[in-house]
Amino acid sequence: MIQLSGISKSYGEGQVLNHISLQVKEGEILSIIGPSGSGKTTLLNIMSGVLEATHGQVISEASQIGYVFQEDRLVPWLTTEENIRFVAESIESERLSYLIKTMGLQGAEDKRPDEMSGGMRQRASIARAFAYEPDLLLMDEPFKSIDYYLKGKIINALIQVWVERMSTVVFVTHDVEEAIMLADRIIVLGRKPAVILNEIKIQSPRNVDEEAFLKIKKEITNCWEEIK
Repeated sequence: MIQLSGISKSYGEGQVLNHISLQVKEGEILSIIGPSGSGKTTLLNIMSGVLEATHGQVISEASQIGYVFQEDRLVPWLTTEENIRFVAESIESERLSYLIKTMGLQGAEDKRPDEMSGGMRQRASIARAFAYEPDLLLMDEPFKSIDYYLKGKIINALIQVWVERMSTVVFVTHDVEEAIMLADRIIVLGRKPAVILNEIKIQSPRNVDEEAFLKIKKEITNCWEEIK
């Protein structure tokens, strides 16, 4: 779906990414995890085409790219339904209702963003991204401002919608548990200038038992301990 070869990014004399090479396979959920400030968002923006790499090459087969930002970025004067239709004018009512129900937004169809909680707005943002039906969905720490209990519900809803559509998903996070819960594969970045420290393939994606969960978590945290 998308391949990065030797991607480096610098701003003036400050280097953010150092020779990142990775391939994202069609239909997989790939998590890119790293400490805060490690260049994860920069890498995602290079994948989307918003930023150009200083060095390296991006080859993408995606015809439609969706993006879920850290902030919901809903249109403030539109309702939930109108925000979703804003990117998918021809969406069928049945599909719209399905996305609203799956994301737990029943009763909020006619609410504007300032009438909803932060968690509801973020769920509306995710519903909007799936309504767009992207081949490639990029997610930049989409659960950052959501409490732990609600985060689990949103992750389960996201998986439910993803199973139906099977879009290719790349999401970045600094939360190890999020990555393990959601991903088929995890790319572990180090601190700036970021390089790939490890690549972890989840043996039973989205169905990881406690023992495997703790083992993967330790493997990731050990990577960061080694570079302190």
